[in-house]
Amino acid sequence: MNIEILTEPIVSKIVEINEVKLEVFSDGRVYRFKKNGDLKLIKNINNNGVGYNQIRCNNKLFLRHRIIAYTFLNLDINDLLKPVDHIDGNRLNNCLKNLRIVTSAQNSWNRLNVKGCCFDKSCNKWRAYINLNNKVKNLGYFNIEQEARDAYLKAKDIYHIIQ
Repeated sequence: MNIEILTEPIVSKIVEINEVKLEVFSDGRVYRFKKNGDLKLIKNINNNGVGYNQIRCNNKLFLRHRIIAYTFLNLDINDLLKPVDHIDGNRLNNCLKNLRIVTSAQNSWNRLNVKGCCFDKSCNKWRAYINLNNKVKNLGYFNIEQEARDAYLKAKDIYHIIQ
C-alpha cells in the first residue's frame, strides 16, 4: 500500500526592498543577493527581543514575516498599521501558509492568556464573556470554571472567524 503525502510546492520570488535585492521563499527562507551575484541565507532567529526575526535592508529593519507577506500577499511593506498574523502563534514560523493579513482585533484573538471568563463574587459563579466589536457580550454564568471556559471557546469558534 502506497501512501502519497501531498505538500504544497515551495515557490520563490525576487523582490527589492529599500534597494536591497532578496529572494523570498514561501517556506519562510530569505536570501540576500551579494554584490558578486551570490546568494546568502539570512538566518531566521529571534533577533529583536520579542521573538521576531528582523532583516536589515540598507540600515532599515524589516520583520521577516512582513517581507513574506509583502512578497506573496500584496502587503504594503510600509503600512505598519496592517497586522500580519502567525496562525500558530510561533513568531519564527514564517511559512506563507502560516501567515495572514488581519485587523488588529483579529490579531488579538490568538493570545493564549485570554480566558474569556472570570469569577463573579456577587453571584458566586463563573461568568463567561467575549469581546465583539469593542463590546462585551455576556455568555452566561456557570458553577465550574471549565464550563465557563468551554462556553467562551465555543463562542470564539462562532464569532472569531477570519473571513
